[in-house]
Parts: sequence; C-alpha cells; structure tokens
Amino acid sequence: MANYLRLTDAEWRLIQPTLPVPKRGPKRPQDRATCAAFLFAQAVNVSLESLPIGHFPPAMFLRSTEARWRRDGTLQRLFEVGAPATQRMAKQFDDHIIRLSLDRVMVSGKATKSLPRWTHVRQRAGSADRASARKIR
Repeated sequence: MANYLRLTDAEWRLIQPTLPVPKRGPKRPQDRATCAAFLFAQAVNVSLESLPIGHFPPAMFLRSTEARWRRDGTLQRLFEVGAPATQRMAKQFDDHIIRLSLDRVMVSGKATKSLPRWTHVRQRAGSADRASARKIR
C-alpha cells in the first residue's frame, strides 16, 4: 500500500486519544483505517465512495461513521489533530501522480489491483490539448 494511504505510527498516536471510546460491544478494529480514509479523502478532495478499493473500510461503513462522528464532534477533532497527516498525504499523493505522468493521460474504466477507480493524472504545464491526450482503457 502506498504511504499516502495510511497513517504513520506517530500520527496514529496523536489521533487515537481523540476518538470516542465504545460504550458497549467489541472494540473497533478499523479505527486507524477509518481515520486514514477521512483524512485522505479530505487531502485529495475525493468522496468516500471514490477511495481506492481494498485499502479502506466500505463506503457505507464510512458514511455511517462520518454521520455519528460529525454529531458528537469527533470528526472535527480528527481533522484538527490530523491536519499534519492530511498535508503529508496530499503532498505524497501529488508527488506520486507527477511520477506517473509522462505527458497528460486520461484514465477511465474499471479498477484493478494496481489502478484504483479514482486515479487521474494531472496535466503538466505545456502539455498538448485535451483532444490529443491518449486514453487508456
């Protein structure tokens, strides 16, 4: 998994105390991945449904957690404490996208293990116009 898709141990140690303690039931095993999903979605400005397949909990789970955490203030605290992680994720994602780009490429089609469904490559300065861009299927 790419580094920009997960929280570092230091980031997780800062974030973990801000999360609500479950009052009943089993402990939540996906808290770290859930927090990473919210922070990554904010960092690269994508919806929770557009996150890479297989790297984060399902979108329906994320939406219900988002609603619950928004009501009790946890989501706001997560974004405040996780701001450095969000900035790191955004920078690493941008660096990764730039390395992928030889010219301007438009990606479409179904997701694969190596190519998530939301992948896009930003246009480099001086690239040819949209009509001449290659399409990969």
